Amino acid sequence: MNNDCYIVNDLLPNYVEKLLSKETEKFIENHISSCESCKEKLQIMQEQYLDNKKNSEEEDKIEFDFLKKVKKKNQIFKIIAIIFFIIIFANIIFAYINYNKITNILSESKISLQKYKEQENYSFSKENYQLDLTTQKELYNYTKYYYKDRIYKEEHNTESFNQTISSGKRTEYGKINTKNRITIYPNTNEYYKVETNYIVKSKEDPMEWSTSFSVLKSDFNVIAKIWHDMNLEIRNDRYNGKECFVLRDDWKSGYNETWIDKETKLPIREISEKYNENYNELTISFYSGNVTDEDVAIPDENNYIVKNVEETLDEKELKIYNEVMKKIY
Repeated sequence: MNNDCYIVNDLLPNYVEKLLSKETEKFIENHISSCESCKEKLQIMQEQYLDNKKNSEEEDKIEFDFLKKVKKKNQIFKIIAIIFFIIIFANIIFAYINYNKITNILSESKISLQKYKEQENYSFSKENYQLDLTTQKELYNYTKYYYKDRIYKEEHNTESFNQTISSGKRTEYGKINTKNRITIYPNTNEYYKVETNYIVKSKEDPMEWSTSFSVLKSDFNVIAKIWHDMNLEIRNDRYNGKECFVLRDDWKSGYNETWIDKETKLPIREISEKYNENYNELTISFYSGNVTDEDVAIPDENNYIVKNVEETLDEKELKIYNEVMKKIY
């Protein structure tokens, strides 16, 4: 081995990796053309270099594929997150629109009820059907109310298809904001002249049934009311030839539906059911300006068995009664 061999051996690694100048490469090539020892060393180095390069490329490819997969997964996660937030945002917008629609319907319904109450000539009929799902007993209540210029007549009829109700039918007459009334029971021909120490009926009283509509109740706190209204479902339907909004409130053991006439904005029907326990259906019909003097005229007492009755509440009962009336109205 001469001095050139030592020099070439030192330079071979850089020659294999092509890091030398052209002049140096030419020097090495001239030398190995005549030196078998250095030529063999070069071949070994080149083979090792190619093997290392191949392994390095495979490792790079594996790393690249891994990073590519990670990037793809991240993109998928981003897309899923974006879709998720779009769905959440869309639901929030839908809930807000639905809530606004429901609150507008309820607000208009309350305004329509108030306007109806303020009339001086109107009537309405109320039918209530109740079914006990455990005993299959049915109860039917019918009320027809007439009001004209502070005078009212209220007809009641209660029927049970499973038993006889002796006092199921009666008619009440009176003036609002007074402490007396007349109640007639046609089945027994009795005519009761009732005196009380409390206001028998105010102008608001005939409409007390409106508080039975769950969606119109005002005894919720603000947050509970908003939550209740946001969870209502709304659909369009027809009842007795009338286009209606139907507001449905579902819960685990039952449901409640309130039907509001689109034209008059008045509630005309409510269905409530507690699964496997009871079913109730309330229907209301409204009439304006149809009551005559004859409709509210008090019958001649000489045709009945007259009884004078005093109904008084003690101080405690009267206080409770007044507090209840304030809450209702």
